[in-house]
This record gives sequence, C-alpha cells and structure tokens, in this order.
Amino acid sequence: GKLPEQGSFLSIDTPEVVVTAVKKAHEGNAVIVRLFNPTSGMVRSTLSCGFDSKSVELVNMLEQPGSRSQRIEQQGRNIGFDIGAKKIQTLRIEIYDR
Repeated sequence: GKLPEQGSFLSIDTPEVVVTAVKKAHEGNAVIVRLFNPTSGMVRSTLSCGFDSKSVELVNMLEQPGSRSQRIEQQGRNIGFDIGAKKIQTLRIEIYDR
C-alpha cells in the first residue's frame, strides 16, 4: 500500500504533559508509554497513536495493572486521560496481532 508523506507513532495534545518513555511491554503484544505532568495542576490530555489498539490500561512501573478508579477514554486511535499534578503515569497499549 501507499504510505503517507509523514506520520507519527505517538503524539500528545497538551504541551504540559511530557512523554518520557516508549517501549515494548515485557509481556504480550503491547507498548508501554510513560508520561509526566510537571505542572502544579491536573491536566486533561489526549494521546494519539499512529496504530490501531485493542485496549488501554493504567499500569504501575512494573507493568502490573494499576488503579481501576481512574478513567481512560479510548476512541479510535485517541486515548483521553487525566494526569495529576507532579505525577508519572504509565499506559499499557495492547496492539492488534498481525
């Protein structure tokens, strides 16, 4: 097929939130994305993926499931979430097998 002239693997819509790490998950067909909010307030942000994903969940630094109380919204290739002040947040994005 034909590829677009430009693209992005991941992009974030808010300059306040910093993507600090992107790596393959230890288990499964997933990508780990670590984010940091250096500001003194909560920030609502959307992470846009350049790939289709099955599911998204919050995990801890050891890639174990995290808080179920925090809401993550997945719409197509966009993942919406809140990140607290001075917080590090880790997302596990499950990718479709090819």
